[in-house]
Amino acid sequence: MNIFKRRVKSSISKIYNQSNYDAQVIEEINSARYKWQLACHNFNFVVHTKDIDKMIHHINDSEKEYVELLKRAKKSRNNDHAPFTEAL
Repeated sequence: MNIFKRRVKSSISKIYNQSNYDAQVIEEINSARYKWQLACHNFNFVVHTKDIDKMIHHINDSEKEYVELLKRAKKSRNNDHAPFTEAL
């Protein structure tokens, strides 16, 4: 997990340092990261065993969304012909 966190931090810093990203792209990425962090935080407070699977699914979904947004932002940075706003 540490390697993944370092890669994510590296990707985020590269995105923030690029001047061609508008505030909407950064806001979408921040929102997805917040949802992922919130899902991880909420998992620590699950009381019922039936909710554990649901929370794991929620964590995985929010993580996938966040990583996909980072990939799309990187791709749009490297390829001017691929706008960030294309559908997931």
